[in-house]
Amino acid sequence: DNDPFGEYKSLFELWNKSSRRRRSTTIEDYWKVCRQFAEFVGCKPLVEITRRDIVEFRDWLSEQGQSDTTANRKVGILKSLFVTAINYELLEQNPADSIRAQSKPETKRRVAFSATDLKAIFTSRIYTENFRPKGAGREAAYWLPLLALYTGARVEELAQLLVADLKYVEGLGHYINIT
Repeated sequence: DNDPFGEYKSLFELWNKSSRRRRSTTIEDYWKVCRQFAEFVGCKPLVEITRRDIVEFRDWLSEQGQSDTTANRKVGILKSLFVTAINYELLEQNPADSIRAQSKPETKRRVAFSATDLKAIFTSRIYTENFRPKGAGREAAYWLPLLALYTGARVEELAQLLVADLKYVEGLGHYINIT
């Protein structure tokens, strides 16, 4: 078998068989990163991979326009693969340990609604005519803006709530358990 990715494919397969509870998207992501890294280092033997290779890969990802968050995630995937290599005694140490993107991962800034925005939302047909649009989640179109307004929680956090997440504690009252 003259597959240039052979050693990397074997490592990936060892990682994959070490857990049966992985989502297919996770498995695909790990293989893509493994293959991308293998191509980047010219399929260099695993025992010859250095920290410098990992740092250069991270920097190359940034040069390709990928965010620090994405670069960190990909280095984290390599770190997990190399843990597998250590567990199977293919490597003695993890070349990806403690390597992160140089700058802080960017955070999405939350922008508050203006009074005009709030007026537009709460004077819409949903609130004035009891309209429940199919494409907007019907009852969710009514409740999510109200819950967001009164709790300050993100709509993504609120949208995943179940009735069981509404709790009551004697002396404290009702609360929403967002997990």
